[in-house]
Amino acid sequence: MRAPAIAIAAILAAAGSAPGSAQADKLSDWTPQVAPVKEAAAALRAERYADAIPLLERHLAGEPTDADAWTYLGYAQRKTGAFRSSRRAYEKALALDPDHLDAHAYFGALMVDTGDAAGLARQQATLAALCPDGCPARDALAAAVAGAPKPPW
Repeated sequence: MRAPAIAIAAILAAAGSAPGSAQADKLSDWTPQVAPVKEAAAALRAERYADAIPLLERHLAGEPTDADAWTYLGYAQRKTGAFRSSRRAYEKALALDPDHLDAHAYFGALMVDTGDAAGLARQQATLAALCPDGCPARDALAAAVAGAPKPPW
């Protein structure tokens, strides 16, 4: 299993949260080494999600096997409400790296946002299998679930 691209524990410890989101949705220490990805990371940290999308897409046009970039493209798309595009980005990230902990956690958060209980259960089960003793990604998804609004029924 590979180490996650960002420390989700730091996400949970980050101050504040985006409106309507769980603290599990905070980016903190993702530090890519290439532009325009550096610029995209800064935009994501500043919660300028729409600004990050074209930067990540431009990077992925030249580096289509960058699972981290696909993950953060999915994150930015999810935060702007582009749920179908977000799903495709997470699926691409996981096709490239099936053990990408951040991609599973954020994909699970998408399932929370869209009310897909079966999809959420799949991401939770995958994270449980990848880190049976617990891990920051698994904790982050649990925080997203705990912070989700409850259905009215």
